[in-house]
This record gives sequence, C-alpha cells and structure tokens, in this order.
Amino acid sequence: MIMLKFSNHLKIFFAGKHERGILQKKLIHFLNSMQLTSQELLVQAENLMHSNPLEAMKNAQLALELSSAILDLPSTAAACRMITNLSMMQTKYSDAIPYCERAIAIYREIGDRLSLSQLLGWLGVLNRKNGKIDKALENQQEALNVSREISSKHGELLALGNIGHIYFDTSNNDIALYYYLQAISLAEEVNEPAILHKQLNNLGTLYTRINDHEKALDYYSRSLVIRRELNDRLAIASSLGNIGEEYRHLGEYEKALEYQGQSLEIAQSEGNSSQVALALGNIGVIHESLGNQELSFEFHKKALEVIEPLTDKQNYTLMLTHMGKLFFQLKDYDNALETLVQALVFAEEYGGRDAQADIHKVLSEVYEDQGDPKSALHHFKLYNHISREVNHQAQQSSILLLEMRFSSQKAEKEKEELRRKLLQSEHKTLRAQINPHFMFNALNSIQHFLTKSDTEHANRFLSKFARLMRLIMENSRYTSVPLGDEIETISLYLELEKLRFGDKFTYDVIIDPSLPTTILIPPMLIQPYIENAIWHGILPRKSGGKVIVTITPSENEYIVCNIQDDGIGRKASSEKKDFEQNKHRSSGMALIDERLALLTETSGMKLWVEVEDMYNDSNQPTGTSVTLHLPQNLEL
Repeated sequence: MIMLKFSNHLKIFFAGKHERGILQKKLIHFLNSMQLTSQELLVQAENLMHSNPLEAMKNAQLALELSSAILDLPSTAAACRMITNLSMMQTKYSDAIPYCERAIAIYREIGDRLSLSQLLGWLGVLNRKNGKIDKALENQQEALNVSREISSKHGELLALGNIGHIYFDTSNNDIALYYYLQAISLAEEVNEPAILHKQLNNLGTLYTRINDHEKALDYYSRSLVIRRELNDRLAIASSLGNIGEEYRHLGEYEKALEYQGQSLEIAQSEGNSSQVALALGNIGVIHESLGNQELSFEFHKKALEVIEPLTDKQNYTLMLTHMGKLFFQLKDYDNALETLVQALVFAEEYGGRDAQADIHKVLSEVYEDQGDPKSALHHFKLYNHISREVNHQAQQSSILLLEMRFSSQKAEKEKEELRRKLLQSEHKTLRAQINPHFMFNALNSIQHFLTKSDTEHANRFLSKFARLMRLIMENSRYTSVPLGDEIETISLYLELEKLRFGDKFTYDVIIDPSLPTTILIPPMLIQPYIENAIWHGILPRKSGGKVIVTITPSENEYIVCNIQDDGIGRKASSEKKDFEQNKHRSSGMALIDERLALLTETSGMKLWVEVEDMYNDSNQPTGTSVTLHLPQNLEL
C-alpha cells in the first residue's frame, strides 16, 4: 500500500507546472505524515517492549521501513536502535548485530557522538555474547574513547565496566580488577548509584572466582546497601543470594541459609522464577555441605519444578547437574545417568562448554562406579577434550586481548615500564641507603655501650635503631609515604648518628607548622643528603659542626626541603676521600638522580635538586646547601 501511494506521486515528473505544484504539496504532506507515523510507531514499540515484545518488534520494523523509504537517517537509526534493543531482550544476539551496525554507521554519518558511543557499547556486548572477544574489546574501547572525547561520564562508566567483563570472561582477573575499580571510582565520583551497585557486584564475583571470599562478601554487602536504597527488589534478592553463597564458602552455614531464605522470599513475591530456582538450588547446596543429602535433593527438585527450562537453560542445566550428582552420591545410578544426560542436552543447546565438561566428568565417574570402563573412558576423553579446548580458547583470547590492549594503549605500557624501572631503582637506592658501614658501626656502638655496662644508652640506641630499620622496611613497600613518616625517619637517623658521634655535630629539624604532615612524598629521598652532609661535610672537620634540615611549603603545591651543613665543602671533601668512599658516594647520588628523573617522567610532575657551595667573604668554603623540590601528594 505504501509503495503504491509512493509510486502514484511519481506523476509529478510528468505533470504540468500548475499540477506539479499541487502534487509537490501533496508529496510533502505525504512524506510528513509518514515521518509522524514512523515516530509514533517507535513510541508504541517502546511502550510495548516489556508487555508485548513481539508486537513492539512489528512496530519497530514498520517504522524502519517508513523511515528508510524517505531517507530519514535519524529515524532510521532510531528504528534500528529499537530493533537491536528488542532483539537483545529476547537474547537474539546474532539477529541484533546488523541493526546495531547500521545504526552506528548512521550516527557516524550524522555526527551524533553520544548515540555513537552508546551503540558501540551495545555492539561490544553483542559481540561478547557471540564469543567475538576481539571485536567486543575493539567496540568497547572505541565507546570509551568517544565517551571521553565528548565528556560523557555515563558512557565512560559503562564502557569501563564492559571492558572489565571481557577480561573477566577470559580469566584476565588482574586486568578485569583494574577496569572494575576504575568503574567503581568513576561511579562514586559522578554519583551514579544505579551503575555503582552493579560494578560492586561485579567485583564481588571476581573475588569469588579467586576464592577471596572475605573481599567478595564485602563488595556484595556494599552493593546490597545501594540496592536497598534504590528499592530494586530483584537486585536485592540477587545480592542476598550472593552473600549467602559467600557465607557457605566460609563455612557459616546458618548465615548462609538465612540470606538464601531472604533471597527466596523476595524472589517469590516478585514472581521471578529464575531467582526463585537459584535460591532453592543454593539452599540445596548448603544442605549438601551439611551432609543432608535428602534435604538437598528436595530443594533441587523444587528448583527444577519452578524454573522455566526454555528461557533459562543455563540455570536449568545447573540444577539438573546438581541433581545428577546427588543421585550419584545416593548410588541411584539410573536416575543419575538420566538426569545428567538431560543436563548435557541443555548444555549443548545453549553452548555452555564448561558445563558440558563438568557433566562428562561426572558421567565418567558414574560409569566407572557401575563397572563400565568403556563408557567411563569415552566420557573422560570428552571431558578432557572440552577442558583443553576451553583452556586453549581462553589462552588465545587472553593473548589477543593483551596484544590489543598494549598496542592500543602504548602510552600506558610505557608508563607501566617506567613504574617498573622506578620500583627497581627504589630498591637499589634503599639497598644502598641501608649502608653496611652504617649497620656495622651501629652494632659496634651498641657493643661499646654494653662493654662499658652502659645498658641504658645501649637500650636507647638499640630501640631507635630497630625503629629506624622497621620504618625503612615499611616505607620500601610504597612509592609515596606521608610526610610525617619521612620526618620520623630522618629524625631517628639523626638521633642515632648523634648518639654515635656525640659532640662531633649538632642538628635541627625545622618544619613549617602550616605544612600538613599527611601530604604524600616519595620515601627516603631526603636521608641520603643528610648522610652526605654528616659524613662528608661535618665529620672531616677538626671541630664540631651543625646540620639544619628545613621543610617548608612552596608555590604550586610543592614543598622545599633544604639540608644545610657548615662542613668542609664538596671540593675539600672530594680531595680527602679515598677511591672506595668516592665510588660509594657517587653511586649513591647517581641512584638518587635516577629516582628523581624516573619520578618526574612517570608522574608528569617535576622533581629536582639544587646544590650550592657556600663561601665566606674571604672565599673560604663554609659548607653545602642542598635543596630538594618535591610535589605534594605525588600521583604514580
């Protein structure tokens, strides 16, 4: 009918001038009416998408035909978007992909960057569902980039979570954790609780996988708090079930049953058969853990009666497999085989390779118990083959994902390499700073006090020495430490050197009272300069000297640390030192210079040192001044 009407308007090309004008007006009116009809159809499709998805799909398809006929690109993209959404709701992922791709092409053409980022995310989900991991990651990475370009925090948040899912699916747990944590941080920053609770739940699932059930419990509990605030009852039921599972893993079966019971009650009140079945099955597993096999059997049986096998094949397969295992434990081999074979059929239908491997393994054990080695071997081979295939696919996907990640994020790779070098440099520096001579002399000092029966001084020295070593070891674990900890470290170091050398030197540590001691700075950057001031400036003097350490705030959120001594100066010190001393000092300072350069390059914030030789009016050396410029709260 539409094409007939449209073809009638072709008469415009053969009409006279007056008639052509009338026909043009009619054509414009006709096209406008079609445009309105297309929009109205999409509105109707949206209203029906949950109550009558089949009718909604018909309206969306008709809207697509109408908008395509008049070359209305925005409406065509909207119709493709609606069809994609409806297909995803019906788990028809392969059907959805061409419509999603068509919408993306149009959004690129018309420059709708926000819709482009959203549909790229959808396409990533679709490709992930279809096992096209490389394409899924490519889609989500572009969605992330576009979202950041247009400052869409919502789009960025979704993309980060979806990238986390991809790495989770391929068992790249550390990278999945990285993206989930980014998503959680951003969701908290922009205050999106509707997404935050999902990301917290995702992180709980990840920790469940790696058997860190305490952390999993923490994240599931945090997710539950938000879901209760949002009053999302099905999500609440899911969280309660997850928490119950963690308590089961932790051996707290009473709590596990309590939470699964709450999950079951909410799921029943909401009429969600899938969640009801899952809660019943989980309760059955708890009773199995408690040794109540018959009770476990009853709960799994109830779960199978509730669940809808055609729409929830995965959970149905899970329940059947549990039932098969229970029959096997009860030595009911006939029912075990029947149930497991039925589970295998469903696993093959929805493509669950892990589930298939698990079922073949149990079937092998059942046949072995029955004295049928041929069948047992057959199923064991299938189990072994599928397991190897799954592991190989996971390895290949992991390699591919890592290659894509590091090729598309070259700057991030270089930054990580710098971070690695920085840590190596820090360890070298710390090993150089825990000077064997210092430790040897410190122990000699303790021995000297003990020999003189000066236990009070020996105990004081030993206590401070132990505290300093503990601080150095603790700080070596971090790239940044609170200024207060660094001040304590250098103060302890100065106290110990003062106890050893007595009147050979005095010192002052002056901290500007306006400077918060909670700001973060790199550890053990100040102490080497103080050590140089004492050993190579003060100690070579005939009489005693002084070291003054001053830490003050500076412009642009920097701090300035000045180490000043009234020693013999760098030139005289260089002339006095033997080769080994000179080599040690040069090596130590080179390591500090390397740290400063790496910290600057890694953080993007400049760190630098200035050394000044001081002279009196007669041009005689009066000491050395070293000034360190460090950013507050250095981010690495």
